[in-house]
Amino acid sequence: MSTLTRRLGVWLSKSLFCAALVAPAGAVLAAEPVSVICELGTSTRTFTPAATMTPRDIDVTTSSAFSNCLTVLGQVVLNGNVTTGPYERTGLTCSNPLATGAGEATITWNTGEFSRFDYTSVDVSVAGLTTVVTYAGTVLHGKYYGATATWTIAYTTALLNLACMNPAGVSSLGGVAQLTITRVL
Repeated sequence: MSTLTRRLGVWLSKSLFCAALVAPAGAVLAAEPVSVICELGTSTRTFTPAATMTPRDIDVTTSSAFSNCLTVLGQVVLNGNVTTGPYERTGLTCSNPLATGAGEATITWNTGEFSRFDYTSVDVSVAGLTTVVTYAGTVLHGKYYGATATWTIAYTTALLNLACMNPAGVSSLGGVAQLTITRVL
């Protein structure tokens, strides 16, 4: 083997090593298909201070816990917790405590790993007795990098209306949540 060939081989291996060091976390796994479904999680949305009928600035935190995740494709996880906030919502009232905007959510998995996604599409819809809030975005950091994350929470509208009648306001709401992480090739 010539000296030039050896030097080229050493340079190439050093270049590949350095490229791996500067690649975003999880980027190597970007091509791997992923399908994780976490159903029937419990969710809590908290308001500090409590939401009343008077508009005011309120810090809102939302979290969900899942203990029954099913991994169909990709690296296996069994459970996880999703959180977002606290985010200050200006002029929030008890009549619209589920109003939300763009932000960042973090999923902490049972493996000790995390996935962080920016939710760019938030949809609040009312269907009869249920109010559904959907957070959707792409995992930009951590486990399942590049996959689509969809976090949906269903709240009972009647409980929300009942809580709004309390003069002290609403300090928290409970809901049922679902989380899916998907990426297909």
